[in-house]
Amino acid sequence: MNSLRLSLVLLLSASPQLAAAKAPVCETAASRPISSQRIAKAEAMLADAIRRGFAPGAILVVNQRGRPLIDQVIGLADRERNVAMRRDALFRLYSMTKPVTSVAAMQLVEQGKVGLDDPVSKFIPAFAATQVYQSGASVTDIKTEKPVRPLTVRDLLRHTAGMPYKADGPTSVERLYALRGIDMGSGADIPPMDGSPRVGSTAELAERIAGIPLRDQPGARFRYGNAVDVLGRVVEVASGERLRDYVAKHVAGPLGMTDSSFLIPVEARPRLTAAYTAKSKVPAETSVLARIDPATTTPEPLALIDDPTKSPYLLDRPIDYGGAGMVGTAGDYLRLAEALRQGGRLGQSRILNKATVDQMRVNQLPKGARSPELAKVGLGFGYGFAVHDAAPTKDLSFPRCGFFWSGAASTYFWIDPANQVSGVLMTQVFGGDVRSVWLSVLDALYKEEPAKPRRGAQAVRPPSIGMAVPVTNSAASEAR
Repeated sequence: MNSLRLSLVLLLSASPQLAAAKAPVCETAASRPISSQRIAKAEAMLADAIRRGFAPGAILVVNQRGRPLIDQVIGLADRERNVAMRRDALFRLYSMTKPVTSVAAMQLVEQGKVGLDDPVSKFIPAFAATQVYQSGASVTDIKTEKPVRPLTVRDLLRHTAGMPYKADGPTSVERLYALRGIDMGSGADIPPMDGSPRVGSTAELAERIAGIPLRDQPGARFRYGNAVDVLGRVVEVASGERLRDYVAKHVAGPLGMTDSSFLIPVEARPRLTAAYTAKSKVPAETSVLARIDPATTTPEPLALIDDPTKSPYLLDRPIDYGGAGMVGTAGDYLRLAEALRQGGRLGQSRILNKATVDQMRVNQLPKGARSPELAKVGLGFGYGFAVHDAAPTKDLSFPRCGFFWSGAASTYFWIDPANQVSGVLMTQVFGGDVRSVWLSVLDALYKEEPAKPRRGAQAVRPPSIGMAVPVTNSAASEAR
């Protein structure tokens, strides 16, 4: 016991910012089981979406209280070769790599090797000279100003670092990302457009980003982009290990995520799924959760974009993109989600302390920093993922204090602490409308639907998460 107290004192003295973490108050009520009717409705909805062509195939796995609730493997992993989806299929995680890298960084915070308010320049000296974009429509006439404060590790974790993606904005800053070969993590060999050498390592990637002005002042605005790729380099410097090795040893390994890595072993290559692209029918990207109703929409045709026999993910790529570089299985990612739901522990393995996870899963954006796309649907951002800190709405029906994130090729995870639920949906479609399918699955599991009162009778209370909800969607009924 004395040893335990000493360890706790040392932890908090090394990382005082963790001592102030406050657990959300949303999960005080007893959790309610998700009914079999809701489970059937969610499974039928996904089956119907796959049958109608929103994706060739998918995997949906959901646990409640640590026990399997849904284990649905459906459709094809490779449409062109008629390869059936399998439970251990490998998916490109893209931005679902970000929570993994964030967990790695927070482990180092716990150890006192990294401070949330440490300047990024402490680990990557080139950032000491980084300026902030002020004006200039052309890359040759950019005007800059000094940052009002140093860029910090906290900024990288919560995306207030002023680092965009090359495709996500109209200014000359985004064009500089493209010109200088700063990729979004696809793994493709994309030469810089300004004639400079290809980026050859995670260290070079971070230094090249440091040479581009920040799009915003540090802490001023949530702006999604390459920040977690830079965070991956911070992990490397602070730990003395390459990012892929650190993750394998300290995150994936302890959790039993045997198929999650930055490099696909030769023997696992046949399990890589094909990736497709399609146009989206969402009329306008007015929020991060903008959607259509998949039950009444005909999906756009899918086109192969990454052949699994020729994918760059089969190569030993020189850069470990902490924001987008991993490949993994749905089952592996569910283990990570379960560990986060349980305060950093899965079975006998603990990857983080509960106080740390509590801090990761509450909104960390300063006042005024939320983007309109987040604020409109009641979302904040913690350290590694979005957090639902408003009441459930038509846009997002799962409970307040839930947290989640997704990947560019239609991979999704969510954690519902109040009802002790963790879930993962994975397929491989860029664009398209799989997001709408995922949100409809959440609706099936969570949405409160008022029952129609009988004529002359009083209105019936809306069903809770544990009450029976009839399947009324004819297409879903047909698929079931």
